[in-house]
Amino acid sequence: MIKKLIWSLIVAAIIIASLYLYRQYNRKPADLVDIKPAFIVAASNLVSEFETDEAAANKKFLGKVIQVNGVLASAGYSQDTLVNIILGDGLHRVGCQFDKRHTTGLGKFQEMNTITVKGICTGYLMDVELNRCVIVK
Repeated sequence: MIKKLIWSLIVAAIIIASLYLYRQYNRKPADLVDIKPAFIVAASNLVSEFETDEAAANKKFLGKVIQVNGVLASAGYSQDTLVNIILGDGLHRVGCQFDKRHTTGLGKFQEMNTITVKGICTGYLMDVELNRCVIVK
């Protein structure tokens, strides 16, 4: 009787653990539309902070949700779907890779217009990089 109870508890624990692991493995990243940004900054100011002191800027911005506004330098499309944009007008700019869930139906963007995006800062290479970006309306 006790052996059956113990085996039943073990099987139940395995099933619960398996369901939990399955849900965690298939979990989607958080949608940035509803997340409040840690910083709201102009593209030129963001780039200048990284150019001035990259270590301090990494400590401040890296891995955080940032809302950036700036002049649209270029936009990249794949089959009429927005993939990435470049903000800024200097040598170093802000590169934004878009979240695929929020690119359908956006249409084409005009260069030299001001645009605001929100994304997660992933560092500074030649440009400041933001991933999983969404357009802020």
